[in-house]
Amino acid sequence: APILERLNLPAAHELAAAAKLFRPTIWGRSESVAEYANLLFLTQYTEMYRQLLAIGAQLPLLRRLLRSLADF
Repeated sequence: APILERLNLPAAHELAAAAKLFRPTIWGRSESVAEYANLLFLTQYTEMYRQLLAIGAQLPLLRRLLRSLADF
């Protein structure tokens, strides 16, 4: 107890209020929902990465198009 008193910890009601800020989202309340959300977000992330690679492959064409528009 003397060691804990020296730590100057917040009061229990302050800790409870802070804990409410970090409650699980709707995705984390159920294990199956959380797994589905992870799969969904991973799929979206993979698709976004694929699209970025496609844009990168077409970068010279996009630059020419923007230069043509700027010249116009």
